[in-house]
Amino acid sequence: MAHFSASRLSDYASLAAVEFDLARKHLVRDVILYSLLGLSVMFGLAFVCMAVIVSAARTPYLIETAWGVAAFWALAFIGSFVVVRLRNGSGTFSVLTDELQRDIQTIRESLQ
Repeated sequence: MAHFSASRLSDYASLAAVEFDLARKHLVRDVILYSLLGLSVMFGLAFVCMAVIVSAARTPYLIETAWGVAAFWALAFIGSFVVVRLRNGSGTFSVLTDELQRDIQTIRESLQ
């Protein structure tokens, strides 16, 4: 059992180094792209919402329109929070974690 674990240690280190390098490359790119996307969507929706409120300024529905816009933003916040919480949990080092789980299962089976 110890020999099996020791022989796999170099494989784990290599796999972790590869995954870390990939994660580092993707992180910078993803942060920039998601930031630009988020800012673009936020400013676009904010200007649309201001246009809706200004368009309703001379109507008897100004207060309802303003509260409707506020409700839209509240629902957008709640929806984005739910999406972030329910997204796929696999991330950095998921392959290494899977490999470790398989090896632990192999060791358990060999002990039986």
